[in-house]
Amino acid sequence: MKKLTKSGHKLDPIDSALIIALHQNARMSIRALARQVGLSAPGCSERLKRLEMAGSSLGSV
Repeated sequence: MKKLTKSGHKLDPIDSALIIALHQNARMSIRALARQVGLSAPGCSERLKRLEMAGSSLGSV
């Protein structure tokens, strides 16, 4: 897994799939994105929030 931040967060295969899917179509709905990566919509939304927070902490490093 790839290291995401200095605090040790790692990208798992689902996180990687989310990033790839959003790179291909950033306007995809949460429901469609969740279906594509095999998650529930709330689970997908929570993972996206976590990735956004980790990404914003990378910008301040």
